[in-house]
Amino acid sequence: MRFTDCARLVEGLKDASSRGILKNRLKYHAHSKLLVVDELGYLDIDEQGADLMFQLVSTRYEQRSTIITTNVGIGGWAKVFGDEVTAGAIADRVCHHCTLIKITGRSYRLKDLPADKRREG
Repeated sequence: MRFTDCARLVEGLKDASSRGILKNRLKYHAHSKLLVVDELGYLDIDEQGADLMFQLVSTRYEQRSTIITTNVGIGGWAKVFGDEVTAGAIADRVCHHCTLIKITGRSYRLKDLPADKRREG
């Protein structure tokens, strides 16, 4: 299992691409039985990053399991990836054979914070 936040993953793919070792990096991620990508959408992804994410998702498609955590609904991925077509292609592969789990309620991270402190934020 590999766990990484989306921004770090994209930066790693960009670095690999610039050093001419993208194929090796994609292979590295493709062999992991489970890849967990955290915080997709926390930061927008530029065109190069979106293309690299598409390559990664395509490499893993129907081969290995991927978990993506996000606060952005799939309909908002066009803004995250900067392009409707790329976002649609990524979502199409991610959502095929997927299980969507929507978690609602109070933030787990804020559960121990006193109520008066939660209102100040």
